[in-house]
Amino acid sequence: MRVLFYIITSLFFTQNYAQTNWKKGSLYEKGVVRLKDSTTHEGLIKVKTLGGIKFKQTIDDKAITYESKDIIGYDNLETKEKFLYRTVNDISMLMRIEELGEINLFCVEKSGAVTMQHMHATPTSTPMYNTHYGASKVFYIEKNNITYNIGGKIRGNEWHLFEECPRLIEKLKNGEIEKNAISEIVIMYNKDCNLN
Repeated sequence: MRVLFYIITSLFFTQNYAQTNWKKGSLYEKGVVRLKDSTTHEGLIKVKTLGGIKFKQTIDDKAITYESKDIIGYDNLETKEKFLYRTVNDISMLMRIEELGEINLFCVEKSGAVTMQHMHATPTSTPMYNTHYGASKVFYIEKNNITYNIGGKIRGNEWHLFEECPRLIEKLKNGEIEKNAISEIVIMYNKDCNLN
């Protein structure tokens, strides 16, 4: 019986290891790290969970850790995505570049579980909690070197960011452009409304 247990266990772990396909350096991606001292390093990168980047010139090299305070951003050469550190409310965050121009658009994708509280109509009822799983995009707009948290759609109190473009504001008011089409709004502002 013991032998059967060991055989089944070893087969399970062997199969599980084969399915994950982990090999040396599989968590690293080809990329370019951009440092604040204006130097760049091309090689293999891995973004650390709590900020910063691990960098290797080749897979066999020892990893060099760059802290977020030393990095401007990085380019992922495999996905062709570019990331920059931006400060919002005194917190430095790594953001994916969506659009650059007079107004810059950045995105941060958040994943995991979100617990939301819902109240019923009567004041004596107990709150109900629902947990939702998945990913959501949070957009940030940068104008005049200030980064604004937009969330998932442009609200009326954020239209001041586009005040130089009355045509765009009019389209937002009339509903010709969806308020959650943030990329489209920023692209229109940068291409059609730029007054420079």
